[in-house]
Amino acid sequence: MAQAFATAGKEFEVISNDYKIPVVVPYNDEAKKLIAAFVGADGEYLPWEEKQRMLRELQKYTVGISEVQKERLNNAIYQISDEEILVLSEGYYSNEVGVLEEPQMNFENY
Repeated sequence: MAQAFATAGKEFEVISNDYKIPVVVPYNDEAKKLIAAFVGADGEYLPWEEKQRMLRELQKYTVGISEVQKERLNNAIYQISDEEILVLSEGYYSNEVGVLEEPQMNFENY
């Protein structure tokens, strides 16, 4: 029986990437610093090259969600800057599961 694993791998997607909305997830200190730096620079003049560099760095912390999931998350997503960058509020992401619709409480610091 001939099998086409390469073709199957290219054609198959568990979760479709069609029409995904990019959302930045502040799941570690580096992502939080980048978000804070971008927000802090919003009112100031930021050279185009610096803004592009920061946007490329933020891409590492970006996930794609559907429009339906965005609507369900509603207030858990907020926008930063005029660039229309969407950010997921803390507690709505799990390293094991991904984006959560209910916040996950972290009591380690309390």
